Amino acid sequence: MSTYVVVSDEDPALDLAALLGRLQGGKRKARLRELAEDGECGGLIEEGLLAQLDALWDADEATIDLAFNLSFALLERTEDKQFGELVSRFVKVLSGERHFRLKLPLLATLYNLLPADSPRRYDVFMAILQYAQQLKKPEVVVSQFDTIDALLASWASFITDRQRSDLLLLVAQLALDAHLARQHHEFLRKYLTSLNGADDKTLASAHDYVVASLKRVVSTNVDLAEADRLLSLDAVQCLKRGSAADKKLVALVEIIVGATVAEYLRFADDKSEKKEADAAAEQLGSSRDELLSLMRTLTLCSQAAQSSTATYAQLKESLCVKTDDELEAAVVNAVATGLIEATLDQETTTVEFSRAEPRAFDADNTWNDLNTKLASWKRNIAHVLGVVHQSRNADKDAEE
Repeated sequence: MSTYVVVSDEDPALDLAALLGRLQGGKRKARLRELAEDGECGGLIEEGLLAQLDALWDADEATIDLAFNLSFALLERTEDKQFGELVSRFVKVLSGERHFRLKLPLLATLYNLLPADSPRRYDVFMAILQYAQQLKKPEVVVSQFDTIDALLASWASFITDRQRSDLLLLVAQLALDAHLARQHHEFLRKYLTSLNGADDKTLASAHDYVVASLKRVVSTNVDLAEADRLLSLDAVQCLKRGSAADKKLVALVEIIVGATVAEYLRFADDKSEKKEADAAAEQLGSSRDELLSLMRTLTLCSQAAQSSTATYAQLKESLCVKTDDELEAAVVNAVATGLIEATLDQETTTVEFSRAEPRAFDADNTWNDLNTKLASWKRNIAHVLGVVHQSRNADKDAEE
């Protein structure tokens, strides 16, 4: 990373004036010296560096690096208004393609020189992220992903909701570019959540990201709790006010999250809207039959939550299948997904469930269930410890 380097025992303003004067020569050299001696640091940066960039860009990289670092060191001597304007100019200047190897470190140096509570930190940080994306080098900013929530919290008093959303979306895109699927979807969800309360135009602009998020959660490794959270977001609800295709898509996801196989079949096989239903399934990267198989698996999860045993007759009705073979195939397929563990008893025509993923996370009921299991576990441990203690005492008595 670039650092500020003192090149003489004099004022850094004089150092910068001397450096730029050598590049520009003639009357410019005297003018820059005058600005430095008069303490016009803002004018020196403006006239000497920003207004004469062509001459600077033609210099070697060490000179360019030094000129910018000396300028950064002088920023604190400028007035507040000029300070903000100069930082904005630096951000713009350092976002071009020329000398890209230098510009990312220089932006990082500028960012670190700004006070922690400076509103300009957001602008510089966004420039760093945008430049990394432009250069197709997401790996240089990946280490910052874990700090995003803390940064946004510290900037909450001076950035807008739109700026917050823009940053979250950019980070999501960079995570995707870096092939970090988990972080990509995490920041995409945070981006969509940040849009709550926005106007319909803003919500509609997130259409493709909404569809991508819904597609991810309704997949082979279906995440219904996440799907349920997404359905509550304004950006997703906005689809209900959109095109017929968008309305159909949301309706399909709602069915997957909490409806029955019969309800899904009515949706998928409605002749008047079959084309739209097929299109909604396609948007989720699936088909009618694949989603039917998923719905049957999820229905088995629901059944397992209600009872550890179910008859073939019960399940054939809830899964909308006619034969024992079809039922057994559905159970085997569900077990293969890892969402349930079950065994078939063909003699008694029953299915025994030993484990199943919850179809939805009901906070109150789930935590109550966990508390009950924890209390039972504590009682069992206490019983085991009591038995061990009695056994040890018996051994001691026998030895005596």
